[in-house]
Amino acid sequence: MLVDHKCEYRFVNKGFIRYMIPAVVALVFGQIAPLVDSICIGQVLGEEALSAISTVQPVFYLLNTIGCLFGIGAGVGISKASGAGEKERAGKIFTLSVLSMVVVSLIITVLFLLFSDQLLVFLCATEENFGYAKEYYTVLVAGMIFYVMNFAGVHILSNDNNANLAMAGGIVAGTVNMVIDVVGIFFLHQGIWVTAFGTVFGMFCGCLVYYLHFRKPDSLCRFVSLKKIKGSVRFSELIKPGRPEAAFYLTVTIQILMINYVLSSEIGTVGLSNSTVMDNLELVSTIVAESIAEAIIPLAASYFGEQNKVGLILAKRKALFTGVILFCPLALSLLIYPQWFIMLFAIDNQVMLDTLPNSIRLVTAALMLSLINTVLISYMSAVEKEALAERSQLIIGIAHIVGIYGFSRITPVYGPWISSLVSAFVGILYLVFRCGSLEGLKRPWKHNAEMMTGGIASEEKCTSWLSEAEAVLNPEEVIHIREKMIMPLLDALPKDKPPYCEFLILRKENMTRSIIFRYDSKTDYLKDHGIEETDEEEDEELPFDECIRSEFNFSRRIMMQLKSEG
Repeated sequence: MLVDHKCEYRFVNKGFIRYMIPAVVALVFGQIAPLVDSICIGQVLGEEALSAISTVQPVFYLLNTIGCLFGIGAGVGISKASGAGEKERAGKIFTLSVLSMVVVSLIITVLFLLFSDQLLVFLCATEENFGYAKEYYTVLVAGMIFYVMNFAGVHILSNDNNANLAMAGGIVAGTVNMVIDVVGIFFLHQGIWVTAFGTVFGMFCGCLVYYLHFRKPDSLCRFVSLKKIKGSVRFSELIKPGRPEAAFYLTVTIQILMINYVLSSEIGTVGLSNSTVMDNLELVSTIVAESIAEAIIPLAASYFGEQNKVGLILAKRKALFTGVILFCPLALSLLIYPQWFIMLFAIDNQVMLDTLPNSIRLVTAALMLSLINTVLISYMSAVEKEALAERSQLIIGIAHIVGIYGFSRITPVYGPWISSLVSAFVGILYLVFRCGSLEGLKRPWKHNAEMMTGGIASEEKCTSWLSEAEAVLNPEEVIHIREKMIMPLLDALPKDKPPYCEFLILRKENMTRSIIFRYDSKTDYLKDHGIEETDEEEDEELPFDECIRSEFNFSRRIMMQLKSEG
């Protein structure tokens, strides 16, 4: 059998886990920290102070919009540049992304501080919570740049093979935030401003951790001069991959504004407190959704760069299955007994106690569907289907906004949450039937793979693979692969514990073939054995371009592209 999916799935599975686990850990600390903010405020300062978080919440999502636009955009661009062996281009993308984030963040900071009172009124601050909201808002906006840089840094580092450092930065940021919250509220008896300071200072500390990566000499994320960037990286190209996710956060900003308006108008400050509880529920669920998204984006982008359609399908399948399995326990607990989540905030207002259980059930069902939407949209963003991904986010957002208006006229208390469920379902329908996002998930997965096999590297195995390759390649090409790829690798591999390897022959869209040899090891065995990383240049004497490229942080691949169509 020339195409064996088991070997490819092994690499997809390991790659996905290695990207996802650091993201999960970082998000646990990053998303639990805002939850701790709310718990501390609810336990000590009461429901009015708790409602101030919901009032200012749209600002957080606006910052996420900026971070996604430049962070995901740069991350996907870096992955594609890595997959194509273009390190210089990766540095240009990184430099332009950082400069853009700094400039945009500083402009928004100045404007938001100058017009703070007007913006708080626009954010639906009530007479009861205006003081709390302004105190919280001012500190948060002053440190906006660190929030944006931290949010974007996670995506950039994950795409530059340093998901572990991204995890470390998330842990540091979240831990610092939570320590400041607890000490400031419970021991120093400070006001709500201290929780905003904890958020900002935690993000600053996370950025310091990320800086360790950018100092590495072999990092793709390195600063280059502006002269080199000019004309080589377009601004529209930079933000294109991040636009769908940015559109999502932008529509969420509008949705929260509408929810706050409806709830504050109908049931006052208590309605805003309800919204804060729902926001924190979404933060907890985001741990699963965003960690899956952060794993699928670099994985899919890399496979897309090498035009490996089998790897793309397996990566998407793995992401969907993992997301649903991980979210099910939390979803079931909230559907059966939502009171456990309500108790975290020490709520004693009877209106909130009566309305929150069913609200939580509605939002939980919506979040399960949103998880699937997030995975599929993230996948499309990584494979140059940004327009479809962006359109999907906009359709979901518009459906939610229209639903908030419509359902709130029938039931103001539950209308926003019914709308979230309906809009998520609309998103599923659009992605499945209009975008065809589930196509290709059924077996058999062959696509453009002419040969796909693997196993523990040995002379016998490699000889067997070359023998199978004779059914696809001509004798001259087989000899060249043996001399330039297989024999140097066998000489370099450790005899006591050789790694698991995979041998692929892929038919590319331009009707050339890529010969890819992966091995499951952090050690670059061929670095000092005659195959060095080079730029792909035309060579009239040899039928191949030769290069070694870093793919994931656990593997290496040697890629030879046939120049002939045979």
